[in-house]
Amino acid sequence: MGTLGERKARNKTAILQRLSDRTRHKLIKKKRYNICHSYTHMQKIQNKDSAAEVDLQTKSTVEGVPCIATPTILTAPVHIDIGGISYTSTLAQLTKYKDSKLARLFNGTTPIMLDKMKHYYFIDRDGKAFRHILNFLRYDDLILPSDYKELSILQQEAEYFELHVLINKIKGYSAPKP
Repeated sequence: MGTLGERKARNKTAILQRLSDRTRHKLIKKKRYNICHSYTHMQKIQNKDSAAEVDLQTKSTVEGVPCIATPTILTAPVHIDIGGISYTSTLAQLTKYKDSKLARLFNGTTPIMLDKMKHYYFIDRDGKAFRHILNFLRYDDLILPSDYKELSILQQEAEYFELHVLINKIKGYSAPKP
């Protein structure tokens, strides 16, 4: 029989031997099969080409050792260059308001420029103002510094991206009293 560790090692080896050479090489190269220390469950799934792939579901019991989360298409990071300023968000945030131009840019209905060198989506708009738009998408509230002086620029950007809820919040905005 052997110890529990020996049985796990034999199971892992048996699964790896059943995989195609290409998939096995990818797993070994990335060392994805031993990210966490305690329990690893490997399950075969089929990808689009019907080639065997391995889905690793890991659960760490070692305190202080994080397990890597598996992102979905909506939670995976999306890198954006707005007017020369880089931002990272998720598709879930960028497509939150379905009727907005911003959502259409990131749901595939409106074309968007991709910088293939940096792997960033590029939008030629005001990069400083987009910070506040992104925070609005995250918090559903207009949060501005008390000394914010570019409200008209922010409103133009909100109108460009067709974020009607944000436009209404900007129109009703009054700076907090110090």
